[in-house]
Amino acid sequence: MKKTLKADCFSILNENGKQELLLTKDPSVNKLTFSIINNTAESLSFTGSTDGTGTSFNFNFESMLASAIVRDMTLTLPGNWAAYFVEGTSSAPPMWYIYPTADMVLEHGNTVKTLITNFICADTAPGNFTVDYDHIPGYDKRDFSIPLHLSVVNPPDPEKFTLTLKDGYTSVIHPIQGHSFRMEPEAMVFDAGEAVPIYVTYDAGALIENGFTYLLTNYSENPLVPAPTKKVGAEAAMPPALYISFLFGVDDSDITTQPLGDNNISIDISSALPWTPVKHLGGTAYWQFTPDSKEIMKGKETLNFYIRKIITALNVTPNTTSIMYIQVNNIPGYNDALFTVLLHKLLAKAKMESFEPSSRRIYVEENISVSWESSLAKRVTIDYYLKDGTRIFLDSAKGEIKLNGKDFWLPVPPTAENTIIAATAYDDTGSNSKEINLTVADRPQAQILLLEAERIWGAKTAVAGYAKFKITWKIEWTKKLFIGYDYVNPYELNVTDTSTVIEVPTMHVPIDTTVTLYAYSFGTKYPNPTQKSVMVYT
Repeated sequence: MKKTLKADCFSILNENGKQELLLTKDPSVNKLTFSIINNTAESLSFTGSTDGTGTSFNFNFESMLASAIVRDMTLTLPGNWAAYFVEGTSSAPPMWYIYPTADMVLEHGNTVKTLITNFICADTAPGNFTVDYDHIPGYDKRDFSIPLHLSVVNPPDPEKFTLTLKDGYTSVIHPIQGHSFRMEPEAMVFDAGEAVPIYVTYDAGALIENGFTYLLTNYSENPLVPAPTKKVGAEAAMPPALYISFLFGVDDSDITTQPLGDNNISIDISSALPWTPVKHLGGTAYWQFTPDSKEIMKGKETLNFYIRKIITALNVTPNTTSIMYIQVNNIPGYNDALFTVLLHKLLAKAKMESFEPSSRRIYVEENISVSWESSLAKRVTIDYYLKDGTRIFLDSAKGEIKLNGKDFWLPVPPTAENTIIAATAYDDTGSNSKEINLTVADRPQAQILLLEAERIWGAKTAVAGYAKFKITWKIEWTKKLFIGYDYVNPYELNVTDTSTVIEVPTMHVPIDTTVTLYAYSFGTKYPNPTQKSVMVYT
């Protein structure tokens, strides 16, 4: 495994100790300090050079600042350090390299600081200050740079109000990719100070699509806010905007990788007043929303942001935390606002949330349907045994069932008197089960409660030479029903009928005829039919 410096070895802070850029055309306003911090457990040795071929660090602002702005900014370096600028390309942003000109050792807990000044910020879109390094003895070069989030806000104005906004979240879900999750998530609303659980994907074939609903509420009775009329000759104000941002990368502080974020995460909005989501741009870490009415939010209104499909990289370090950033800009009469939500990455453990039958008692040859909900499972099985010892085993890995099912009829009706049906959810290391105890009872023996027969005199038969008899009956607990008389083999009747008409050859009439009803029971306890006979007198 590569030995690399982590994100906690670097920071980018403004004069107020915040990871913020100020929206301004005045190059004297923004002052950032880039720090290299030895947060390792040992000393760091840096190799000095006069041209940057020894130890070096580079940083960029991705697409937040134009190339000319980055080139012309001023770097105030520590003693025995130098810097050079590299223009951007179609695939790489403009960046600065800084490096020691003499060998040095940075002891544990010590810091090297560079002051960055003389630049403007003309756009509210947040982004990342991205850091990388090379040629540090004992440390490998990283495969991916380290992103440090930078919010963008207008300079605070004491004449403006504080936004009357409070945030929280609800409806946390974790379906496996491609499978629906029918169980209603808890309607409980959590304060944004409580971390959202994000489960770590453990299997490429069972990607966990974490999601939740982020809530942003105007707690005031007053709306936010009718836009003021533009003064004659005044410069047009930037439109209001709201951004939701993540940290993408491979460090413990990142929620997922850039490709997984670009190609999976979606954020929709529901609101009383219309807002428009701006299409997410690949390679960026933010989603943008703009209001479509002058009254941006009604009094007591809540914006619902449906965040879906946060899929972590495979087997990342559990019990680590990332941050989701929310940024609200340019609400007339109000200072900008920033919010954060902690995303707590947790080890995913499969669980069978529920397993319910349509009935817990049936008769032999009846069947039941089952409904189940699993969570965080890569595989689900359903398992039970028949009376003769035959095992019925259904496996989602073979496509026989799904990870979640509703009103699924068992393919073979249970027969054991006390049948235990188990539903099991599996992850990579273990399983979790729920069981149904089903009673399968023998039905009573088939009963013939009534049997009557009579000759239908004077009736015309379909075929000459036959007479008609009408047979009437009443039965219970009967699976199959047969009727016969003296001169023919029994034939089957519909058990839902209560009467029938049979034709008897007239060659047998006026000889009296015996009609017999045969009622067969369900199951195997009563193999012989119940019989009842009646004489038809002709």
